[in-house]
Amino acid sequence: MRLYDNSRTVSDEAAILADFQQRSLQAYTHHPHSSHAYGVHPRQQYDVFACGAVGAPILVFIHGGYWQWCDKSDFGFIVNAPLAAGFDVILLEYPLTPETCFAEVVNSVGVALDFLSNKPEFKNRQVYLSGHSAGGHLSAYWQRHPWIHNVCAISGLYDLEPIRHTHLNEALNLSCEDVQDFSPIHFPAIKKPLYLVYGGQELVELQWQSTKYAHELSEHSNHAKLQELSECNHYSILDAVFGEQGYWLTQVAAAHAQ
Repeated sequence: MRLYDNSRTVSDEAAILADFQQRSLQAYTHHPHSSHAYGVHPRQQYDVFACGAVGAPILVFIHGGYWQWCDKSDFGFIVNAPLAAGFDVILLEYPLTPETCFAEVVNSVGVALDFLSNKPEFKNRQVYLSGHSAGGHLSAYWQRHPWIHNVCAISGLYDLEPIRHTHLNEALNLSCEDVQDFSPIHFPAIKKPLYLVYGGQELVELQWQSTKYAHELSEHSNHAKLQELSECNHYSILDAVFGEQGYWLTQVAAAHAQ
């Protein structure tokens, strides 16, 4: 059995991903947006969806795919409710393994955040960073970035050591040094608002990643808000977090309105 294989938790992963792509195409068609480069690599790109409000808070979203699959455009459907709630949304792309080494994948997100934080139009804003699965890992790791005020990591991977012993490592080629350097669980002292959200219908291994990370944070007096969405699997959790009545979106929108 392949550990960390999310397709085991649903009846038809291909159909779910095809639905994501179709809904995302509709979002791209419906909402004005612009695409930009933040680096020289072809995948160092980002898309900006503006809600139209001056000084709106910014949601930066990083997609998943175990650092080796998928594209930001596959997850465009998540912009609908945040835009309606008064957020500008940035969908962030990054290079993938095995064409790019894991360290460069992680560091590319830092390059993107540096680039975005220096854009005049993005200064003096409240910035929320979120990501799903591998994007959950990347958002938790980059909570350290000074531009970021608040993080929501969804179904993330925070201890890379178990990943190193799975089929996924054929593409990732994680070393012991990578595990130490890039596992968020090894950096528990960063004290920013952090939401850790996972689905009760997800793989036990993924649930463990979130609960273990939350426990490690609490041991260092950094009390992340851990939330199990009991009815969600690894895919439906995106709508449960970012939908019109989504768990995270409703909380931060209410907080920002105060």
